[in-house]
Amino acid sequence: FISPRAANLFEYAISVENDCLVCTTYYKRYMESIGVDINNVDYTPEEELVIEYAQAIVRDRKNIPQDLFNRLKEKIGEEGLVVLTTMGMFMIANNYFNDILHVKSEFLE
Repeated sequence: FISPRAANLFEYAISVENDCLVCTTYYKRYMESIGVDINNVDYTPEEELVIEYAQAIVRDRKNIPQDLFNRLKEKIGEEGLVVLTTMGMFMIANNYFNDILHVKSEFLE
């Protein structure tokens, strides 16, 4: 439904918004490995859209703007929105798991 790069940026944006050091570090390193400077990204419209959604679901999951839902459905369809949301929920769970159990990043040792 979205490009692999957009999917990784979506999960990175969730991790940043959740302040999960392990996942943020992982995705930053991954993006660097494919030649993307996470601090200087030229986002595509698709990437901007999914990053906006990532930030919205972490900030206030009960109040996602209808306009954002409409733009997502127009771009990726209803099934795509379900898949993207599921990805987001797994990422949020992963962030919480790492934080609750104080998981250390292998990249920070």
